[in-house]
Amino acid sequence: MGEQSVAVIGAGSWGTALSMVLADNGYHVDLFTNREVQKEEINKEKTNKKYLPDIHLPKSITAHTNIEEVIKNKKIILLVVPSHAMRETVKKIKPY
Repeated sequence: MGEQSVAVIGAGSWGTALSMVLADNGYHVDLFTNREVQKEEINKEKTNKKYLPDIHLPKSITAHTNIEEVIKNKKIILLVVPSHAMRETVKKIKPY
């Protein structure tokens, strides 16, 4: 079986930690963040220092700022955002 891909919406400490667990279990993770700087750090340095300092992220985690790109063709989408951001986040993904 080929590598499965999972969307994780939310790149805070919980979303990043969950992405690591998924990656360690053979999934490719497309991780959504609202912040371009955070996306670049995750993709280039394989770190998320603000939320998980001193942790190196697996290569199979790729960060994105385009939510459509993250959820496109995914069978599994995990929403890992704070409760106050849930409604806005669901509205963003509804069209896709």
